[in-house]
Amino acid sequence: MFADIARHYDAANHVLSLGLDFLWRDHLACKIAAGPHRLVLDMACGTADLSRAVRGAPGFGGTIVGVDFCAPMLHAARRKGIPLLVAADCLRLPLPDGLADAVVLGFGIRNFESVEASLREMRRVLKPGGRVLILEFSQPRRWLAPFYRFYLRFFLPSAAWLITGNRKAYEYLGVTIRKFPGPEMLGSLMKKVGFRNCRYSLLSCGIVAIHDGQRPEAE
Repeated sequence: MFADIARHYDAANHVLSLGLDFLWRDHLACKIAAGPHRLVLDMACGTADLSRAVRGAPGFGGTIVGVDFCAPMLHAARRKGIPLLVAADCLRLPLPDGLADAVVLGFGIRNFESVEASLREMRRVLKPGGRVLILEFSQPRRWLAPFYRFYLRFFLPSAAWLITGNRKAYEYLGVTIRKFPGPEMLGSLMKKVGFRNCRYSLLSCGIVAIHDGQRPEAE
């Protein structure tokens, strides 16, 4: 499915979010750039829009490595000048323990077979004291929820079909957004697998959330 929409994926994201996806990624990128992170791993990087935002954030002087299992997505990422890309399953990363100073993930965790397994894998590849930042859709404020559900169920697939020619893919993505748990549940899972200092911030009236956690220094 992702291979089929890779060519038009970025255009669809920008149009369907009304351009807000740029602001969401930049918000996360600024959080990462503020820290002394030498190696940042972008899991489920897709076409690497988040990698590019992190690399271009003021003050960022590290190296970013993108990981995704979809080859056409990685081809698009390579065209953006992201040189370090790994084709791999994000639940079974071919990377050593404690490699990364930080892990970022944008709009990918809800598509994993197991959210908990993905969090454990993020924790494994982080250095002690390393930081994880997850950007994902959330549950909007109550007054906005009916309009948002209508958008996901009807407008999103139709508009996406005009851009990508694939209605089913965006029907699926709409379902994953509607069914993904609220930020409290994801925060609880992060704590369950061993992350500390877990917190989240809501953007755009709760449409998206940025989750922040840390692997303990000493274990």
